[in-house]
Amino acid sequence: MSVCVCPAAIIASRGELVLTVLGMPSVLTMPTDPRPRTKQRPSGRDRSPATRLPAARIAARFTLESFSLLDAYAGPRSRLRVTEFTARRAQPNADSFMPYTRQNPSARYRALVDMYRELHRDGEKSLGIPAASTFEGLSLHKESPYIKRLIERSAALSILDYGSGKGRQYDPKPHVVEGEGTWDSVIDYWGVDEVTCFDPAYEPYSKLPSGTFGGVICTDVLEHCPEEDIAWILREIFSYAERFVFLSIACFPARKCLPNGENAHCTIRPTAWWQGMIERAAAERPGVIWEAWLEAELGSTERETVCLQSSEPLPAR
Repeated sequence: MSVCVCPAAIIASRGELVLTVLGMPSVLTMPTDPRPRTKQRPSGRDRSPATRLPAARIAARFTLESFSLLDAYAGPRSRLRVTEFTARRAQPNADSFMPYTRQNPSARYRALVDMYRELHRDGEKSLGIPAASTFEGLSLHKESPYIKRLIERSAALSILDYGSGKGRQYDPKPHVVEGEGTWDSVIDYWGVDEVTCFDPAYEPYSKLPSGTFGGVICTDVLEHCPEEDIAWILREIFSYAERFVFLSIACFPARKCLPNGENAHCTIRPTAWWQGMIERAAAERPGVIWEAWLEAELGSTERETVCLQSSEPLPAR
């Protein structure tokens, strides 16, 4: 079995390397002794319990030629050459050894969707937020002028809101934009014919959309998705777009917690990581322009916003 390992996917911790193999998280268990190992394979009798796996688990050999990838494990002055070790799937999936997809998402993705359904139904009890006010979608307001700019530039007439929450942002109510004026609704402000909402955790909008749309927007959503599913989610977002994609992503912990006590932002990654993921998805949809705004915390009170965009430059925000 031949495996291509992306350096950015490797994290070293306590004798284990966690990486993604074909889009699926695996744990590589290595000896804790940092001395170089030979290519001779130990017998089953001599093999330590840490490297012995039941026959039901998937095992494969890996060779890492980039020894610098192991520096975090071996220490700054040590060079650990690992020529053979055993891999096991961290989250077994009975379907096949294939990347996660819409048809085959990770178990964590399915569990998170169930928890978000619970939040939509019961509200955020720890913060005292009732169900009707949980994930309303109102955070879109601050992004609306930048979405309008993309709509005007691309002449899009239809919008898909991917991860829309309850869709309250599209209720017929005054939409005020400082320095521009007031409109009857955000749809009137944008000047589009229709907006379609999709959110897998909110039953009224849980059905997958059909067809394509002039623009696809996804605001305050991707950081709520498991890291191992980000690649297929971004591909799906771009697959629905005819002319543009707009993304906004938070790179810091959320105020909200999930029903199991975990922070709602489960994927907190730096700008460079998101840029690589977005560009790979965008490469499959040439001709679709995109813009992404990432917000990171600089301290307890300050935040920094970074703009990523497709090769054709957009006006300054």
